[in-house]
Amino acid sequence: MENPEMTRNAIVAATSVVENPLIVLNSRTVSGSVVMFGDAQTSKGKPMMVSLLLHPETKTGEVLDYGIVTSAYGRRINNAQNLINTSYVRYIYNDNKR
Repeated sequence: MENPEMTRNAIVAATSVVENPLIVLNSRTVSGSVVMFGDAQTSKGKPMMVSLLLHPETKTGEVLDYGIVTSAYGRRINNAQNLINTSYVRYIYNDNKR
């Protein structure tokens, strides 16, 4: 499914969210996944949310030693804030300069 807000530049910026997240939350919908926000935004200025499957498995059940980005898209500010307020927070970057 194409999302016009997720331009090539926005998709490249999603890597910065994985590398330097501001906040990491447990996913409310997928066990074993986290969602994260960083400094990246979509082309429309929405905060970008990236979801990451932490311990993917092969079809035979072998656990792989890397995570998989399963989606990246913009969230409205109030929607992102509600997600933060109602999710288990695993990590918050604690630097007032960002």
